[in-house]
Amino acid sequence: PVSNDATIRFATSRRGPLRFTLLDLSGRRVRTLLDQSDAPAGMHQAVFTRGTEGRLAAGVYFWRI
Repeated sequence: PVSNDATIRFATSRRGPLRFTLLDLSGRRVRTLLDQSDAPAGMHQAVFTRGTEGRLAAGVYFWRI
């Protein structure tokens, strides 16, 4: 569940394109948090701020990497 802000940390095993997308419960894209054409391998983080770029309802969201 997300009520305000969240930082999602994750690791990738190799260099390459990286897109981190936030989805609603219906699977619709509501925001792209990261979009890099050549991201390095290693630790990354995506910051989700519910109050920016339009309001999102408090609730459950899914992400796709």
